[in-house]
Amino acid sequence: MTSENQDAATGRPDEFYVGYLSMPRGLGVIVRIVSICLLVIVVVMQVVLAVSQNDPGDGVYEFGIATELSGRVMVRPGPFLLVAAEDGGIEPVLVVGAMKTGALARLNEYDGQLVRLTGSLIFRDGVTILELAANDDAITAEQELSPAIGATPRSVGLVTLRGEVIDPKCYFGTMKPGHGKVHKACATLCIRGGVPPVLWSVAADGSPRYHLIVSGQDRPMNGQVLEYVGEIIDIEGEELSLGQGPLRILRVDHSAIELRP
Repeated sequence: MTSENQDAATGRPDEFYVGYLSMPRGLGVIVRIVSICLLVIVVVMQVVLAVSQNDPGDGVYEFGIATELSGRVMVRPGPFLLVAAEDGGIEPVLVVGAMKTGALARLNEYDGQLVRLTGSLIFRDGVTILELAANDDAITAEQELSPAIGATPRSVGLVTLRGEVIDPKCYFGTMKPGHGKVHKACATLCIRGGVPPVLWSVAADGSPRYHLIVSGQDRPMNGQVLEYVGEIIDIEGEELSLGQGPLRILRVDHSAIELRP
């Protein structure tokens, strides 16, 4: 039996494939060409998808590693733990809760007090965040620290910024990537759960800028910014500096937030 019949019109072999016989030469050439083309298309698509993904960043999340930090609690405009830096300055460490929760409710009663907190550290772009452990002894009173550990927010002036509303816990290390449309649902749950909202913008020199968004009374604005999470906005407010590090404070009024198309 053969896989070739004569074509009545042309007199040339009419090739067709029979599974248990050798593939006709002409059909084999076509199959090879189509296979190579499909392989090239798959490779190109993989490259395009990889290039189009959001930069996951270099954030570090010390999951499962318990770290103790000592300092003074500041809940407004925090929640922060003010830690003494090696050069004698003050480093504000933003404190968040476990999973998709904030730490404000647990720290309120310790406002202004010297404490030792236990949790997992999160790092990115010079910003330090502490994920407070869920156990009851994660907060203990500290009696032997210098009472000089403290800071008052210093006004830098009025600013108008354009950037994206992010949840800092995911963005700075627990999720990669932790911003953009792909992360909108997760970030919304985090901010709804109490993780303080942060505005991520880019300075003229290309460096990232981060501002903790609070109200004019230094109160959380989680509920007011939910509709803007994962979106690009224009926002106007008073910029404040708190100790060392790139994380600053932005006091705003809800009416000063404008969603970009």
